[in-house]
Amino acid sequence: MEELAESYNFSLTQKRYLEIIEKKTASLFRTTCRLGCRLARAEKKEETALAEYGLNLGLAFQVIDDLLDLVGQPAETGKPAFSDLKEGRVTLPLIKALQHPEPVARRELKRRLERISQNKDRVSLSGLLALIKSSGALGLTFDQAQVLAGKARQAALSLKPSVQRRSLLQLVDFVLWRKK
Repeated sequence: MEELAESYNFSLTQKRYLEIIEKKTASLFRTTCRLGCRLARAEKKEETALAEYGLNLGLAFQVIDDLLDLVGQPAETGKPAFSDLKEGRVTLPLIKALQHPEPVARRELKRRLERISQNKDRVSLSGLLALIKSSGALGLTFDQAQVLAGKARQAALSLKPSVQRRSLLQLVDFVLWRKK
């Protein structure tokens, strides 16, 4: 509901975006990790570590998902490019792009986005993607995903060495480098 309330809000901050995806995606990952711990009667310390792992893995998963919406191949992702934007979702790559270092490019990006939000025309998605790329937003977004994945990795490393811990660490890499 909060994500819908922020539809086409091109002033959305990174902080608010992270709050939304924590409630939307990361809380599911965190809760799943917690439930697994409770079912296994794990120690509180392990449950805390795995909850932290799940939270950050879920955040990284959603950030990568938002990146794939722009640069993923629809045949691999299973959804058309820019489907988030077409549905009004303002995601981290867009938030980063709207901080474009060049004022002229930033204004042009805002103009195109406003036209999309008002259904005034079919904006060239390749032109829009070029503006997003020129801002450095894609790299900055991936950097943020890596930071979140690093936090998940650190939480997993606090667990005793085991096959399960190794699987958790592999899952972090899978989330970071997935194509769909």
